[in-house]
Amino acid sequence: MLKAAIVMISIFLIFLIIIFVPIVPVLKVSVDGKNFFVISRHIIVNISYVHSVELLKVNEVFVLKNNEFYLKTLKWPGYGAGLISSSNDIATDGDMKIINDEYVLDNLNVSVGKMISINTDFMINPNVTVNGMKINGKDITLE
Repeated sequence: MLKAAIVMISIFLIFLIIIFVPIVPVLKVSVDGKNFFVISRHIIVNISYVHSVELLKVNEVFVLKNNEFYLKTLKWPGYGAGLISSSNDIATDGDMKIINDEYVLDNLNVSVGKMISINTDFMINPNVTVNGMKINGKDITLE
């Protein structure tokens, strides 16, 4: 009888933990073949680089939501070859504005899939961060 009560209480406690403990996203980061994990309620990926044609800094912000990456913000200092000229270029309803002489396409919700793969070999001044933590390496995969 006591054993059955302990089993029932254990099952009840496990049930409560499953219901009340929120699921926290886990991001696998692979850098040049080495893996580590980021566990956080909110995962924000920031990729910035200098555009190879216009030599202007571009900044892309992604969030991880339901195991999928979404482009949320794009920033760039002007129009030019290979740069976005309007929100129509990425077929989304974002808010386009100019802030401090920089074009900002904000409040995007563009799914880019379950993985982001970056090769920094041919990027000028690449900067990749996850929740503000700088990721250094040649081949970077986020999934």
